[in-house]
This record gives sequence, C-alpha cells and structure tokens, in this order.
Amino acid sequence: MAEQRYADAMRAGGSCPVEPGRKRPACAGGRTTVWRWARSLWCTGLCCAAACAVASVEPYRLLTEQETGDARIVVQHLRQSPDAGSMKAAQRLRRQGERQMQRGNWPAAFRLFGKSMVRYPAPEALAGYADAEIRMLAQMHARQPRADATMRADVRHAVRFYESSLAADTVLGSLPSKERSRIERNAGCLRAFIRTGDQPASCEPLQWYASGR
Repeated sequence: MAEQRYADAMRAGGSCPVEPGRKRPACAGGRTTVWRWARSLWCTGLCCAAACAVASVEPYRLLTEQETGDARIVVQHLRQSPDAGSMKAAQRLRRQGERQMQRGNWPAAFRLFGKSMVRYPAPEALAGYADAEIRMLAQMHARQPRADATMRADVRHAVRFYESSLAADTVLGSLPSKERSRIERNAGCLRAFIRTGDQPASCEPLQWYASGR
C-alpha cells in the first residue's frame, strides 16, 4: 500500500504523502519530499528482496552414508551449488584416505573416505570407500572365513558405492578413463557374483577376498 500512496502523491503534483492517522507535514519543497519518500520505498524494497532471497536458499546439507549409496540422490546432490567449506573439507579427508590406502590401513581409509563422501560425494571418494570396505572385509575373511552368502551381503553393500561413483562421474567427469574402467569392471563382476555366486579370477574385489588383503 505504500507504493499506492506514493503514486497518489505524484498524481497530486508532488504533494506530500500522508500516513494514515498522521497529520500532513509541512511541505518545504514538495517534490523533493516526494522523491525522498520514493527513495525510502526503493531502499526498503531492496532490503526486503535481499532478505527474502537469503531466506529462500536452503543451507547445504550433508548426505548420510545410506544416501551416498543411492546413485540417483548423489546426482541430484551434485547438481546443487556446492558449499565451499564442505568441499574443501571433503578433499582434505579424501587425500588422507588415499594416504591410508597406500599404507594398507583399510579401516582408517574406510572412515576417512566415508567422512569425505557425505560432505561432497566425489567419484574418487565413493570408489575409495568401496575399495577400502572390501579390503577391510577381506582381512576379516582371512582371519575368519565367511560363507558365500555373507560375502554376497558384504559386496552388495559395497557395490552400491561403485555405482554411485560412476553416476557422480557423469556429473563431474573427474575420473581418468582408466580408473572409470576399473570401477565399471568391479561393479559388473560384483553384480554377477551377487546374482550367480560365480567368482571369476579377473574380478579384482574377489581377488582381495581370496588373498585376504
């Protein structure tokens, strides 16, 4: 309604607008007063627009471990504007995870990749999480052999993160072609193992199980 009072004042030839319930002010330089009123309205509108814009932007949300294993959710998440702080933290954690993988510390790598991917589900972190999980479980399997049914349950969980990694790469395109091919092979042979129980010698994750490392 403030805009309507401003328009009425302009049509009246620059007379001062009057707030309801207030006395008309003395108009020294009526048109100048009207322009002050207009400028005040413009500033108020600008501030309101800025506040509404900020309020309408949803805060960047971390994913859960379960969500990062859903390729569809990962793609949707990556298409949002990333939070710079979360992305930086995710990169740092991923690099730490890669160092632990080089040292053969699979449980530590598993935890670090997990912390990285919920902050920003980069293809490298998701694939690293799957690699580390399978190698960690392979060590456990070497100490205490597990039935095929248990192994299938293990890889059924891990393969989802290979698939999320491939989906994330369709958005980001950050995987080298050789690494993407490796992840595709791992996902494919694990899916075949889950369906049929066959353990081809060329399946890298199943080789980890066989060697216990």
